[in-house]
Amino acid sequence: MQAITGVIGGIQGASAAHNAANASATGYNNAGQTMTNAVAGANQTINANVNAGQQMVQNAGATAGNNALTTAANGAGNVTSTGYDQGANMTNSAQAFGNNSTAAGTSAGAGATTAANAAAGGANAAGASAQAGMNPYAATGANATQTLQSMTAPGGQLSGKMPTAADVESSNPGYQFQINQGEQALQRSQAATGNIGAVANGGALKALSSYGQQAGQAAYQQAFNNIQTNNQNTFSNLSNLAGQGQNASQYAGNAGMNTAQYAGNAGTNAAQYGGNANMNQTNFAGTLGQNASTNAAGMINSNANNTAGMLNQASQYAGNAGVNTAENASATGMQGAGLQSANTMNGANYVGNTQIGAGNALGSGDLGAANAWNGALNNVASGGNMALGMSGFNPFGSGSAMSAPGAGTANSWGW
Repeated sequence: MQAITGVIGGIQGASAAHNAANASATGYNNAGQTMTNAVAGANQTINANVNAGQQMVQNAGATAGNNALTTAANGAGNVTSTGYDQGANMTNSAQAFGNNSTAAGTSAGAGATTAANAAAGGANAAGASAQAGMNPYAATGANATQTLQSMTAPGGQLSGKMPTAADVESSNPGYQFQINQGEQALQRSQAATGNIGAVANGGALKALSSYGQQAGQAAYQQAFNNIQTNNQNTFSNLSNLAGQGQNASQYAGNAGMNTAQYAGNAGTNAAQYGGNANMNQTNFAGTLGQNASTNAAGMINSNANNTAGMLNQASQYAGNAGVNTAENASATGMQGAGLQSANTMNGANYVGNTQIGAGNALGSGDLGAANAWNGALNNVASGGNMALGMSGFNPFGSGSAMSAPGAGTANSWGW
């Protein structure tokens, strides 16, 4: 019966260990997938904003160049009659375009900040979800640690308790039956020799005493072995739960730190991008206004002989606008690529950690299952050994005048 109970306990223990490991691995994998989705969404948002910013800068540069050439050509056709009007128009156009350029820079900075806030919010939500998923395992581990500390303290279950008489009887239900059978055998032996009611001879008393001692020693050893086995299984199970709780706490802490670091990096990068966009557009607007003022003054103070110079200046201005546009578009693309690369690397590190955590959880589950099966097999072996020992047991020895049950002699026990 004990062996069957041990096998059932081993099966249940192995199943529980595998279920716990699978649940933990599923939590790790879900956290990794959540981070992967968050990184992909953030990168898409950054890529869209970068493309929009580059297109706005390119359109602004093309518009500035075309406006400058058109204005210069019109001014060259009628410098004397319309010099003042064209100069004023150029100044107004430069101011308007400068305002538009500044607004574009502000919009690009705001877009980057919004994208960074969205990415940080997604990362924080993912981190909170991962921590919430680990809380039950951390709580279970903490409870197991407290229980283990209590049971290993002096006087606790795992502090080296020795079997009591009650433990001997509960571990060996047939102990009293064996003693009674030995006494009945002695009584039958006395009846066969005509000593009913008389004091038993010395040999019979010695044999009965020896039998009782052997039965008591065997029962005590069995109770001791049962207590040791139960204590080892209890210690192993509590240690496994405590280890799982420790791993869950470490994972939750790492998730919080990684989330905070990711959110901080996203905010820093967005602030840098917005600052650079505003600075570039301010410089561009200032340059545009300065050039417009210079060109307007030249138109007012020049005559028809300056027509070629005005066209040349307009061409240079258009070229500068194209160069500035290309530089700004390139810088925007590089910044966007840098943000996406950082997001991808952080996400990959996080996913790698969740995969390692899942592998560790599965490994712990397999180890717990192996321990449960080992305990079950030990119980089976112990039960088998006890059964073999009892099947051929003769309390009076092979040389005694009385024989084992079923020998067919006049003084047989007759069990």
